[in-house]
Amino acid sequence: MTLIPKIIHHTWFGKDPYPKIVRKCIASWKKHLPDYEIITWTPDNFDMDICPWVRESYAAKKYAFTADYARFYLLSKYGGLYLDADVEVLKSLDPLMNQHGFVGRLSYPLPYESLGGAVIGVEKGHHIFQELVDEYNAVHFVSDTGAPNIFMTESYMMRNVFSRHGLVLSNCLQVVDGITVYPYEYFPWTTAEGIFHPLTSAYTLHHPYGSWISPATSFERLLLWGNRFANSHYLFLSKLLSNTVGEKNGMRLVSLYQKLQK
Repeated sequence: MTLIPKIIHHTWFGKDPYPKIVRKCIASWKKHLPDYEIITWTPDNFDMDICPWVRESYAAKKYAFTADYARFYLLSKYGGLYLDADVEVLKSLDPLMNQHGFVGRLSYPLPYESLGGAVIGVEKGHHIFQELVDEYNAVHFVSDTGAPNIFMTESYMMRNVFSRHGLVLSNCLQVVDGITVYPYEYFPWTTAEGIFHPLTSAYTLHHPYGSWISPATSFERLLLWGNRFANSHYLFLSKLLSNTVGEKNGMRLVSLYQKLQK
């Protein structure tokens, strides 16, 4: 019996079928966490009128922002794990489950003062996650001007609430009101800068699919396709580049690719 229930909460609010990378990630959950119950939350079993934020973000088809609220609500009410659909599990999370909760730092090279919401584990009813729910209940996704409130991400909300409880703004292991905050290396992303970094400490790998991105031009659509291809084949590309061009030349390619996106 662990403090954190062996339940995986997963949200899918859009009508599109799972893309290949999501199917791959869910298969990794079943492989490495075979005794965990997986619950998929959709508009059929989640209250889409639970608060203005959910109602407005769902109506705007900004499903990633709908999921921001849902993850905190579900974790507060039921406890367990929340995994974004594009998170691949690399090994069992059992060693992390017998504590009050855990989160990780957001993607390098973004500021470490941010927290990531793609992988969260917590016991039922923890007060920090109820505070996060209360924060969302008090705001609207659509502002007074009619513009979507896209800057109020789950990472922004987590940083603010955790900071009130003593979060140290650095990439270090710490405990905030019983919630362990792990360094970025425990739950990394498929960033271009990190493709040559070893994943020895990683429990998961986040392949951000970018469902919130709406490319306006053919070039932007091509770049988005390139990002999704690289994310889907990240481990293979990391090994291939390391064994062929090497880290120095590989980083030059990464730099060139990043310039194309600006």
